[in-house]
Amino acid sequence: MILSLIIDNGPGAGKEFSTGEKVKKKLLLLTIVGAAIIVFFALDLGRFLTLENLKVNRDALHAYYSAHRAAFILTFILIYVVQTTLALPGAAILTLTAGAIFGAIMGTAWVNIGATTGAVLAFLLARTILRDWVVKKFGRQMKTLDEGLQESGLSYLLFLRFVPLVPFFLINLACGVTNLSLRTYIIGTMVGILPGSFVYANAGGEPCLHRHPGPDSEPQSPPVLRPPWDVRPGPCNLQKSEISEAGPSRRSTGRRGGGTAMSRGRSCKNTHAWMGPYRGSG
Repeated sequence: MILSLIIDNGPGAGKEFSTGEKVKKKLLLLTIVGAAIIVFFALDLGRFLTLENLKVNRDALHAYYSAHRAAFILTFILIYVVQTTLALPGAAILTLTAGAIFGAIMGTAWVNIGATTGAVLAFLLARTILRDWVVKKFGRQMKTLDEGLQESGLSYLLFLRFVPLVPFFLINLACGVTNLSLRTYIIGTMVGILPGSFVYANAGGEPCLHRHPGPDSEPQSPPVLRPPWDVRPGPCNLQKSEISEAGPSRRSTGRRGGGTAMSRGRSCKNTHAWMGPYRGSG
């Protein structure tokens, strides 16, 4: 229904409809979109799209999927389509969920179908009823995107999808107000989001998502999702006696054997492990 309304309001389409009928169709579509966004935030549905909630409910979701495979897959894809079309929060958690329930390969496949379909709907919305609003709201940010799409088309779109320097929803809107063909947009989106989708879906199967958090535990992101500035040291076996012995008099690096036990790195086995790419820098 929604797709037919968008297509009917597309450029050069629906000549048999009067101006009044076109306005009614646009208002109906805007009402549906606005109502969906209002319901999402009014009911605080975003509270279900958290890493902690995925950990707690993973077994229940997997059991339901085992009993109702087709219904679960279709529902998941529909949710992903709505989320992508309306640019709602939760894409990362949905992709993690896909990996945790369906596995990395099939999870990537279902995510790709849902995300591509939602991106196409957002593209069509931007090209039709939201065109003027998009140009007015994001005109300056989309200038560079528009120039790149005009010159390179598919290759530039693939670059934008491979390297997420620009928000996903903004690319959808920008492509919608350009002359980029729908066919090129679908191919570029479907292929371009595959690597990122697989990384997140694969992370969804990590053991850290299979453990239920304790009452005092803090939900941890899978390592692949952790930003590089979120450096967390591993367990350290530094004893109180070593700390007391390494007093202020031994902190000077100018003395022989100076430096604290922590700085010498003799008692913290995982120091180099958590340093990662920062090891040896400087």
